[in-house]
Amino acid sequence: MKPSIVRVSIAALVVALLTLCMLPVTSHNLIPALQQVNAGGDKADKFVSYLERDGFVVREGAMAQFPMDERCCPGDSQLPCSFFNQASKYMVPFVPRLPEQPLFPEYSWYPGNPVTGDPPNPEWSGTWQLRPDEAIVLVGTTPPPVRYFGLQSYIFFRYNPGPGVPTEPCPPYCPPFQRFWNNFGDQTNQLTIHSAGTPNGTPGDPFRKLTIYIVTADQTIDARVREAARRAGYPPPIINTEPMPDSLLNLGLGETSDSFNLLFRAALALDPEDAQELLDYKAHPPFRVFRVTPDTPAPDPPVAADPFPIPEFRRHGTGETEFYLLPAVEELREAILATYPGLVAQEFKSDQEVCHHGLYGIEQKVDDIGPSMDSLYLDTGQQDLGTLGPDNFFIVYGVNHQQTGKAMYMNVTMYGKTKQIAANQVPDPDLLGSAEDYLPAGYPDLDKLYAYKFARDCGEEENCLEIPYGCPGMAADEAAYIIWRNYLEAATKTGADRAEVILDRAIKFSPAP
Repeated sequence: MKPSIVRVSIAALVVALLTLCMLPVTSHNLIPALQQVNAGGDKADKFVSYLERDGFVVREGAMAQFPMDERCCPGDSQLPCSFFNQASKYMVPFVPRLPEQPLFPEYSWYPGNPVTGDPPNPEWSGTWQLRPDEAIVLVGTTPPPVRYFGLQSYIFFRYNPGPGVPTEPCPPYCPPFQRFWNNFGDQTNQLTIHSAGTPNGTPGDPFRKLTIYIVTADQTIDARVREAARRAGYPPPIINTEPMPDSLLNLGLGETSDSFNLLFRAALALDPEDAQELLDYKAHPPFRVFRVTPDTPAPDPPVAADPFPIPEFRRHGTGETEFYLLPAVEELREAILATYPGLVAQEFKSDQEVCHHGLYGIEQKVDDIGPSMDSLYLDTGQQDLGTLGPDNFFIVYGVNHQQTGKAMYMNVTMYGKTKQIAANQVPDPDLLGSAEDYLPAGYPDLDKLYAYKFARDCGEEENCLEIPYGCPGMAADEAAYIIWRNYLEAATKTGADRAEVILDRAIKFSPAP
């Protein structure tokens, strides 16, 4: 497989506020030209109309890929890429801001869409605040058949004016705000989504299906939005609600209010013939994005009148483990070491150092870098892997968790610790059969093992991923960092329990001194 310092601009804020203050207050003037999105025909327009009749102002934004590489890779940018995977970009809703909303980071502005003719828009942001009586609503169709897709909202920035805040680039620190990238509920995925093919989350076909996704803190607002959708002709069984627990969040539009974002992940087409369709889907997501605001003043204090409780989480773990494969993993390790007898080997193990459950991050007051409840993230953490040069390489190995049923989708990715962006990844289909390079054919459970190389030059080797220099990729002087992502154990419809998997490993081989 070959494959500026960011600051919040006060001047831009003033211009944005002046521009917004001159906008008419009727929602018809806040809705731009409609995008070519399958949102149920004319139902979306009726939906907006019924919301307006019920006393809401509706502003429309857009769904798009977040251009992380364009924001963090330029040489004068100190923005860390937050372990972004260029091969599987995130989609996010860019939400229109309200006139009274304070500043948001410049890097999160809507980048535009040349296909639909939408220009860049500094009034739409991938980072947004929310009144406790508002809702964000996505209306559109799900991806083509993929190994995994999921949607989830996050706290992104939290007010933190206290002493000891590091003076680092923004993000993660944008004084007086600290990036606080934590989820507060379960992820909605292809096994749980309410769609036209999976009504009320029942088993069925969740792909290429119409769905509605509501994010709100108030149960009464949720009911009103659902009623408007029903009157517009959307069947109630296709509607999803992600509750925002008021008691854990600082909702509102004040200077000390939390900021949020929503990530839409979709990875690995089930059929190679759908790969291009998936790329097109992610480049131009077929969703309409609405910010739904009551035409009355915001609540004071900013709390939901009818708040949702803290959501319950799906249980992790089945009681079945992978440890019957531990002897085989140890034999694979010995075989790998024996293959390179003249080189110096350094061994590393993985663990869950980042991306814990979001409530853990909220309780510990730490940035957990956008965790997913559907994934067991494993990584090399604080270990010093050194650099990846032309004369050394890494072998990652262990259990293919997709083959054991502990993940519906798995990938392995190498990053540089400084820029934190990968140019490519190794998905689980490419891991299949890779252990045959080290163990004989017919070895028991060989299909459940893998061993894959990361190198600067793979030559003609098949089970090898070339890591490019630069960004995306790894600079010559960047320390290496490896992440294993394991999405969705089908039996539990959420991420696997760490205690039930054999943690993945890596070996670095270098020339002898």
